[in-house]
Amino acid sequence: MSNIENDQSILDTVNRLKDILRDVPADEQPAKAAALFSRPIDPSLCFIGRLPPELLLHIFTYCKYFDTDSRRWPWWADVHMRDFNRPWPTVLALSHACRDWRHVTNSHGALWTEILVDNERWTDLYIERSRDAPLHLSFEPFADRRGWSGNVQSESYFDAALCTLDALGRVRELDICGPLNTEELSTLFTAGVEHALMVFNGDMVMIKPEDFICTPPSLRILSLKDFWTNSRMRLFHAPLTSLSLSRTYCGYPGPHIDERLVSPVVEILGRIPTLEHLVVTLSTNEDEDFHHLVDARGPHPTKASLPHLETLHVHDELPQALSLIESLTLPPNVKLSVVSEAWGEYDREEIIHESAWQIPSYDARLRDILHVQYAESSNQGARFTRLNIMDSQEAEINTSSVTIELLDPSTPQLPDSLLLTVDCEMYLQGSAPGVKALLRLIPSLPPVDGVRNLEIYVDTDEESWEGMRAPFASVTHLTVHLGEAFLSFLRTDAAGVEPLFPRLELITLDGCYAFTQWDEFREFLRRRGEPSKSNPIGTLVQWQALVADFPQTEEEERKLLLDMTYDGFMPVKWCRPRGFQYESSPKNVGTRWMLSGV
Repeated sequence: MSNIENDQSILDTVNRLKDILRDVPADEQPAKAAALFSRPIDPSLCFIGRLPPELLLHIFTYCKYFDTDSRRWPWWADVHMRDFNRPWPTVLALSHACRDWRHVTNSHGALWTEILVDNERWTDLYIERSRDAPLHLSFEPFADRRGWSGNVQSESYFDAALCTLDALGRVRELDICGPLNTEELSTLFTAGVEHALMVFNGDMVMIKPEDFICTPPSLRILSLKDFWTNSRMRLFHAPLTSLSLSRTYCGYPGPHIDERLVSPVVEILGRIPTLEHLVVTLSTNEDEDFHHLVDARGPHPTKASLPHLETLHVHDELPQALSLIESLTLPPNVKLSVVSEAWGEYDREEIIHESAWQIPSYDARLRDILHVQYAESSNQGARFTRLNIMDSQEAEINTSSVTIELLDPSTPQLPDSLLLTVDCEMYLQGSAPGVKALLRLIPSLPPVDGVRNLEIYVDTDEESWEGMRAPFASVTHLTVHLGEAFLSFLRTDAAGVEPLFPRLELITLDGCYAFTQWDEFREFLRRRGEPSKSNPIGTLVQWQALVADFPQTEEEERKLLLDMTYDGFMPVKWCRPRGFQYESSPKNVGTRWMLSGV
């Protein structure tokens, strides 16, 4: 009964405050409200004070020390600032809220395991309060926002890093984002504090095998970005299950031009047979290394065996990427991602991707890799059921490229996706270069006759749609992200003797900004509902707009939806994006336009 009375008291207080503020001018309400709430609040009236410790613990487990997707400094701070006062870590702040919260936080070591290693005092405190729980250490995940180049030293960050060595035995996950203290951290996790201090002070260091620290026994997940190291670093000798090397140099090429640049990576991977997930991104992208890529290099002479690997993502120049894959002994049906980009030599103004014209010459090697991975399961009847075609979203890629992603196999023998990104700079003359590159690769892919879901993120002209007619005749669900591509689809279907994708059941417009040819779309829907040679009874094709960001007035939208409903073509979904604003006047629908996705 007391809880009910307290709840009623809270409601009465809120209503009283509303009544007070109702008579206050709008520009004075914030100051008035602050004055009203400046008095202490009775803890017995606060619902948070009545939450049981078990629920508080559950809520606190969602709190993270760091969030690499958000800024951790004020909006007005210079992005190149290196030393500034960070806000308090979340759990540390919670522990100072009240006695109950302090008891909950300090009694559960698992709340203190996410540690951003940038402050010696806080790092040491988190390690102490985490007790025996497995740790996740992150070294400067925001380094890529600082504009640093080359190895940069920071004494405060280095001192914080030294605190972690004694707790390395219970570190389960470790992320390092350089170039901050790169050489020092590599030495620290190879030979310990003494040698790392020598490197930090600029002294010459000779590391012998007897100087090596113990291999961290609990380390399972390692991520290195913008980092330079070598195979002696003890982190590589742990029983890792996940390894990510992004712009990480594991040794420099030798003095001979025929040096295989994949060799240091393969040497490291050969020591980690426990790997289940591997990501290698741009392992070599220094200007002076491009001349090593003129030779079509084969695999490393000694292959690395990864019998437990489930996913493999490689992003590099195509000959380099293929050489790395060919240097690995993999189990069948690995979830494979190959993101390639053109390679060449820099001049003073721009990079010349001369090798883009050579990309088709590597088709045979790619076909062999795919055959080894998926042929047996495909011969047994396994089929991929989803195909995505998209532009590469990697910021490092300056050339036009297309991604091929096969998802959702109909049988469990195949992985849930196959992702390929290929250079299509040679196709830049003309429209829809990405899809033309895709059509060239279709014979190299596993059988696509089982694809039911087709998602198009790139510009697709009528010639490209026509080229997809036969391979993807089983498509039932089509998603288009560009208005120009969707318009080309409608016109390809109208010009054909037989309908394009005759089994089509649902069309999704996810983006398609500036699409206004609704009459052509309605005609397509009517045509599909009529009997044809391939479909004697006709098919009602449903449609939906997940991001209805079309240039319409409110009256145009209402008329369109009423007409569609009257004809029996009401959309399954019509979702306007947040912040959408109607046009003030109708657009000229007869004008060609530039289109882009959302």
